Amino acid sequence: MRIDKWIVIVAIVVLAALTSCRKTPSNPKNTVRQQPNAARTEPQIAQQTNVARMEPERVQSEDERSCQEFVHKFYDWYVHGVWSDFCKGTHDTESCNKAAEFGSVEKMSMKQVLSPKLEKLFNDDQAAEAAANEDGVGYLEDGDRFLNTNGGPSSHYEVKNVRVKNGVCNADVYGESDKGAKDAKIMPELAKTGNRWVITNIYDHYDFYDKRAKKQVSGDDDLVSGLTNDLKYNRDVIKHKKK
Repeated sequence: MRIDKWIVIVAIVVLAALTSCRKTPSNPKNTVRQQPNAARTEPQIAQQTNVARMEPERVQSEDERSCQEFVHKFYDWYVHGVWSDFCKGTHDTESCNKAAEFGSVEKMSMKQVLSPKLEKLFNDDQAAEAAANEDGVGYLEDGDRFLNTNGGPSSHYEVKNVRVKNGVCNADVYGESDKGAKDAKIMPELAKTGNRWVITNIYDHYDFYDKRAKKQVSGDDDLVSGLTNDLKYNRDVIKHKKK
């Protein structure tokens, strides 16, 4: 009988040992506490930084590429025309030679370039200014809004940061004198008509000296607002002359 008791005791001990082993985690990974994000090592951070740097730059859409190409062609054509007139006298020979390089650019017309609404506003203003002032030849005589300058234009312009949203294209245009500038001074807005782009407005950013404030300040304007205000002024002058 004593032997039977010992057998029972040994069986109980063995069973208890087996139960204890089952409660021990079988996966050693569960016994290691993972590092929180804040405790990432420098190699881990460097590896993630390198991956971020390897991400490709944003690829232009087809509309963005075609819009950029159109704006480039327009400014090459327009600047060549401006310099052709400007260089008839004695002017900056180096800039004139640079501008002459664009003599073979695709020929355009304002009818092709401007939206019907902007073209009408542009023509109405030129006609009203000519009627209001015998010496007037149109709004752009006072300041070329396509180039945002009252003086000589750059011999070449670059188009950057083109973006298209809901069928509207916006771009930043930089002249040679604007290199390194944080903000663009010329920002055309375009819309697509059929399979081609047309200019609907041109926004510009300019700096001028404020005599009252006695310091250099910045301002913003746009072609549509400028033409509209100028047209109203010229029509008021015409009415006054008729009285």
